[in-house]
Amino acid sequence: MPELRAQIERIIEVFSQGELGAAVALFREDACYETVSGSLRRGRDAIARELAPQFRGAYGAMQFHLARVIVDEARREAAIAWTCEHQLDAPTRPLARVLRVVFGPRASWEGVDLFRFDEQGLIEDKRTFAKARLLAIR
Repeated sequence: MPELRAQIERIIEVFSQGELGAAVALFREDACYETVSGSLRRGRDAIARELAPQFRGAYGAMQFHLARVIVDEARREAAIAWTCEHQLDAPTRPLARVLRVVFGPRASWEGVDLFRFDEQGLIEDKRTFAKARLLAIR
């Protein structure tokens, strides 16, 4: 199994590069992903559908920056704190254009992800929690 710190850095790199296939490949086939809104997605296909708008640029170009990483190698678990920055300079998607009106050319928010990995270093479980200026409406 790869060292967890290196695996976390790889996840941040892949999510920032914007390639959906590479991001989904980081998950185990039967992985569970809890979204920022609290919805559960099970399996790579469901995770891919959930992540697709992000990777199509619906929210502008996104970059993730690690603030803190805590790993437990023995339990194959990690917690990360991050900042997600949205580049809204030239939004091409309708939602990104709305975000630009609200936030200007750049927006960011902070969050925490909790991970559990399998023996091969694939994501078995990912839980996302975040804070932002706008309230989530459910």
